[in-house]
Amino acid sequence: MFCGIFCFYPLSGCAEELESKVKEFDENFVIASLCVVEPAETPISCMGHAFLRMQCSTYDMDYCFSYEIMGDDSEVFRFLSGSMTMRFCRIPTDTYYETYRSQKREIAEFELMLPISVKQNLWRILDQKYNNENVVPYDFEKRGCAYSLFCLLNQALDTLELNTEWPAKYEKKTRRELAVEYMGYNTWRETVLSLIFSGSLNDDVNNFEKVIIPGDLADVLAHSTVCGRKVIDMSGRKLPPSHKNEEIWFSPVVAALLLLLLTFICAFLGKPYMTYTLLGLQTIIGCLVLCTLLMCKMPFTEWNWYIIPFNPLPAMLWKWHRIWKVPFGSAILVWIVAMLLAEHRSVDPPMLIFAGAISASYLLPGLIGKLSFSRAKTNQ
Repeated sequence: MFCGIFCFYPLSGCAEELESKVKEFDENFVIASLCVVEPAETPISCMGHAFLRMQCSTYDMDYCFSYEIMGDDSEVFRFLSGSMTMRFCRIPTDTYYETYRSQKREIAEFELMLPISVKQNLWRILDQKYNNENVVPYDFEKRGCAYSLFCLLNQALDTLELNTEWPAKYEKKTRRELAVEYMGYNTWRETVLSLIFSGSLNDDVNNFEKVIIPGDLADVLAHSTVCGRKVIDMSGRKLPPSHKNEEIWFSPVVAALLLLLLTFICAFLGKPYMTYTLLGLQTIIGCLVLCTLLMCKMPFTEWNWYIIPFNPLPAMLWKWHRIWKVPFGSAILVWIVAMLLAEHRSVDPPMLIFAGAISASYLLPGLIGKLSFSRAKTNQ
């Protein structure tokens, strides 16, 4: 959602300078725009990026404002360990746009049809934030580009009111469901990220807090008015692509169904191959989930429902598997049913199928053994 920027410009307060020189303005004296950048491949930028562009042709001022990562946004270890930092930046537009041109990422720009007093106030607030805020820990819950810009826009309105007709999805979905819908269901990226981020991402927060996707911020503002006038007119305008076309035939659902099928085949043949294969996969995923819960300092890692079926305990207690495998396999089935019946989706369908395969590997051998014994006894 952010790109790394290495240079920060020690400019004087632009908004204050404008106010001191000009008394009366027309509506276009200051032009404010919301800009949305298409997603990139890194975890931080997988939903794109949003920033504000502020222009004043009279005094030849043209700057971009947003939170930016300090360093390389592709450093996964820094990202997961919570050591990544960010700061609020003010960068000349030509310099800022060149960053995305070099990455061949599309930018959509939407002018904000706000009263001139609001645009002035917004520029002042952006300058103050740039001048007063130092480097801070990376936090995409409170300082994510879309949410933080939405907060700043509302702050700039002062006594005016933003009237929003919220799209239906905000009333029905959690932040996690909105993010998954944007990234695309049944993709490897979405499945891996869901193993890491859960917790309060599944909470049913107010609509304002659900604006975490850059493209959604433009959509919300397009459904909003100030003083009876639309904030953004998106007629004939398109947002950058969301990279949903990256799905391949060997999707997470296909992989999970294959594991489930092989589990049934091995169980009926009386072979333990899939039991040990699934135990290995369960342990690897369980260690990832456990490390995330215990060590990751990122938001949305306070709790993860995957820790119930996917944890390293089965491998650690394998010596006594004859004692616990039926209760544990049954517990996984209960977990699957509970996740399916939950009001909001907290886990992915491929992982539910995968958990079903694990449960089957523990329960099927015993069931097949009992059926075989009953048939043999009946034949006697």
